[in-house]
Amino acid sequence: LCDRAGLLVARGEGVYAFPHRTFQEYLAACHLTDHDFPRALVELLRGDPQRWREATLLAGAKAARGTASAVWNLADALCHREPPQARTAEADCWGALLAAQVLLENEGPRLAQVSEWDAPKLARVQRWMRAIVEHGWLPVVDRALAGEALAVLGDDRDLDALVEVPAGPFLMGSSDKDRQSSDDEKPQHEGVLPAFRIGKYPVTVVQYRRFVEATGREWRPGETRLERTNHPAVYVSWYDAQAYCGWLTQVWREEGKIGAEEIVRLPTEEEWEKAARGTDGRIYPWGNEWEAARCNTSESGLGGTTPVGMFPEGASPYGCLDMAGNVWEWTRSLYGRSYPYSPADGRENLKAGDDRLRVLRGGSFFSSEYAARCACRSRGYPFGFDDLYGFRVVSLSASGL
Repeated sequence: LCDRAGLLVARGEGVYAFPHRTFQEYLAACHLTDHDFPRALVELLRGDPQRWREATLLAGAKAARGTASAVWNLADALCHREPPQARTAEADCWGALLAAQVLLENEGPRLAQVSEWDAPKLARVQRWMRAIVEHGWLPVVDRALAGEALAVLGDDRDLDALVEVPAGPFLMGSSDKDRQSSDDEKPQHEGVLPAFRIGKYPVTVVQYRRFVEATGREWRPGETRLERTNHPAVYVSWYDAQAYCGWLTQVWREEGKIGAEEIVRLPTEEEWEKAARGTDGRIYPWGNEWEAARCNTSESGLGGTTPVGMFPEGASPYGCLDMAGNVWEWTRSLYGRSYPYSPADGRENLKAGDDRLRVLRGGSFFSSEYAARCACRSRGYPFGFDDLYGFRVVSLSASGL
């Protein structure tokens, strides 16, 4: 088998192994489903998650061919305790993630109607996925998998949440201490704003889909992964974002979320920048030093959007998430006016034509650290849409700009 067929490779005197790791993992899974299942498998996974994760998934698939209860027993053994409020053992996080993946792969369509016996197990796995996302547990690639599992199991976060940005002055634009700054970000100057509220997250797929279904507005769902409900909504033009804000104003007034004198709209450049950096002129939402692990940019290597809010250490001083990376965010402001920023100089003209560029802020998963800076300004035509373009909303008095 070794010398002629090549099905085995020598590992020592009289010791042979299979050359393909996947086949080894499959045989290990076969053995473990027949011997002390699921306890032995769970102990191996907790001791060395990277070595045993694929074998665990294969064991789940093999067990599912016997009876659905075996899959639920494995998931329950992998995720047998509630998530804590503070930092927990990484082995518990891995167990919960693998429990979610085992259930999704083998029980997917049936998860909408589970038995009374299994419902608490599913709810516990869902709470773990939310905890992993919100606390920033696990490496970023695996955290993204937890976020996508959360979308399927039910993301019960308040994705409409708004955070308060208090009234007062702040530093806008870039100074020479930012060596990556561009001329269109200068001079750094003081801006003064009244209090307003801004979205904690970018508008997500599930939120934007409600708008599309209610209004019949054209979208580009063939280019949007609609099952990724907690990812930012993309392929949204500036005009689309404006229409969403008008619709949401009426919905939130009817629901009592905002008063009759309040409106929902896109943030101005000035509002967006203050929400992203606070008052001290910091370069990134978290401070002045670049840290790739705090956001989804090209440096992360993820290559696409991620569930909103999965980089808690990248939060702005006011608690806004995803203001660096993930998607470029539309503002209502026109591009082309120089600094200092003045809302009275025509840059907030909502009736400017299709040939006038609008400002986008925050960078995206495709951008580098340069674009993740709070002062960085990009632009696009208002009719343009892309898998890099999204938006968030602000709420304030109708008498505000």
